[in-house]
Amino acid sequence: MQSTTFSSVTFLFLTTFLSHSFAFDPNAVSHTSKSALLSSIKEGNEKFLIYFYTKFEECPKCKELMPLFQEAAGYLDNLEDHKIRSYKMAVKLPEYGVVNFPQLVFFDGKVPFRYDNPDDYQPDDIVDWIEEAKETPIPELNDETFEHLTQASSGSTTGDWLILFSNSKRPECMKPLLPDIATVAARLRRRKKHRNSVHSLQSQNGETIRIRP
Repeated sequence: MQSTTFSSVTFLFLTTFLSHSFAFDPNAVSHTSKSALLSSIKEGNEKFLIYFYTKFEECPKCKELMPLFQEAAGYLDNLEDHKIRSYKMAVKLPEYGVVNFPQLVFFDGKVPFRYDNPDDYQPDDIVDWIEEAKETPIPELNDETFEHLTQASSGSTTGDWLILFSNSKRPECMKPLLPDIATVAARLRRRKKHRNSVHSLQSQNGETIRIRP
């Protein structure tokens, strides 16, 4: 009789312990503001992983994916020694194409990458995607650097390049496209065995102009 009671108590303790150990903590990752994020992007010296979401009652998917995002953020803290900072943000960022929820965007300095598997936030896949993004060159081109940088990326005068053109008078028009273009470049780079590169380019009166995203 005592053995049965002891076993029941032990099982209850383990069940309680496990449920608390793996419970979702909504405060595990801090929030950031739009102004703080834009200021950091402008400086271009840091790396951020941002989970954009809205009220759970309005967005069940936001609630479903947040624990997976937070798990990925924990992996990154350990793998990157806190060099990639993860935040949640409860507002849109149309400047970089974030107009609906949920969204996951990695900022490598000034360059944004949008996670391209929005229905499946597996932490391992998120970490792999960020590693691909970090290794994907996104140089800026002008008349003086175009030939040198495109040849440097392929090692020859021929090759495959993904280039985004925009008007220098309206550089803000390019920014909403950058997250998707950059992620496409990262995926292509992997598939093409690191032979692809992505560039941003502006043109004005037939001339190429350097732009800083």
